[in-house]
Amino acid sequence: MQTLFEYSKQYSGYHYDATQTDDDLIFKQKFSGNLEEELKHFSPKTGTGLNLDNLENRMQIQEWLNLGYNVSNHNNKDLVDERFPTLQKICSYFDFDHKQQWLTKQKTCQHLPYHHDVLTSSDLPIQEVTQRGWRCLVFLTDWHPGQFMIFGNTSIDKWKAGAVLAWPAIKYPHATANMSHHDAYRLRISGLITESLTNFLNDDEIIYV
Repeated sequence: MQTLFEYSKQYSGYHYDATQTDDDLIFKQKFSGNLEEELKHFSPKTGTGLNLDNLENRMQIQEWLNLGYNVSNHNNKDLVDERFPTLQKICSYFDFDHKQQWLTKQKTCQHLPYHHDVLTSSDLPIQEVTQRGWRCLVFLTDWHPGQFMIFGNTSIDKWKAGAVLAWPAIKYPHATANMSHHDAYRLRISGLITESLTNFLNDDEIIYV
C-alpha cells in the first residue's frame, strides 16, 4: 500500500528542496493571559482515533509501520469542552468552515515523524483540503530546550504561550518531538480557511484572554 506521505505529494505543492526557504508559514504572538491554569483538567483520550474505513488513515498506518514508529509515542489529545472556558474563547477566534479543535499534550519523549496533514477526520475531499484546508496551533506553554518542530525546511522554536503557528494543511511536511523535561500543550484547530480567519491571522494585535 502507498504511504500517506507519498500520496500527499501529488496534492501538497511543496517543493521538497532542502535548499529553498518556506514563505507562507505564519508564526506570531496572538494571545496573552494565564493559559496554563485550565490544563490541570486535561484527560487524554485512548487510542489513535483513526477510522480504519478511511483509506488515507490506512495509508498513514502503513507509513508508520514502514518507519518503525511506535504509536504510543503519539501526542495525547482531549476535547475542548466546558472544562476549558479560556481555551474555548481562544478557539472562537478561529473562524474556520468545518472546524475541528483539540487540546493536545506532547509528553517528554513523545514525537511524530515527518508527515503531511490531510485532515482525514474532517471527512472533507482531499481536493477541498488542498484548496482551503489550514491548520493552526496555539502554544499554551512556553518553549523549553529539547522541544522541536520542523515545517518544511523551517525550524520552529523559542515560542511563548499564546503564540500561533498556521499553515496550509496539506502543503507542509512537518515533524515534532519533545525531548525536554516539560510537557508541551497546544490547541490544534483545523478546517477550511475563511476571509475573516485570514484577516485575523494577518493582524498583529495581541488579545488578552
